[in-house]
Amino acid sequence: MKHLKLILTTLLLVFLTAQVSLAQKKNYKSKPQKESTKPKAFHVHQHVMVTMKDGSQVEAVVHSHFSKKKYWVRQWHSGREGAVKEKYIRALSDDEVAELKKGKKK
Repeated sequence: MKHLKLILTTLLLVFLTAQVSLAQKKNYKSKPQKESTKPKAFHVHQHVMVTMKDGSQVEAVVHSHFSKKKYWVRQWHSGREGAVKEKYIRALSDDEVAELKKGKKK
C-alpha cells in the first residue's frame, strides 16, 4: 500500500510539473515580440570610431568581443590597443572605411 501511494504521488507531481511548463511556454509564445532597440553588436575586423577620454575621436578596428559591453580594439595605424566600452564606439560607414583605406595607400 505504501508503494502505491508513493507511485501515485510521484505521478501526480510529474503531471503537475508538465502542466506548469506547458502553460509557461504557451504564455511566452502569446506575448508580442518587440524589435530590439539595442544597437547591433560590432563585428570582428570592423572599422569603428572610438571616442577617447579627452573627447577626440580616433579610427580603430575591433579585434574581439571582450566582455558583455566591451570590445578589444586596436587603433588604426598605431600600436595602441585595449578594451573599450560599447558606448564609446561608433560604426563607420562603408564610404568612411574606403576613405581610410585610400589614405593608407598614399
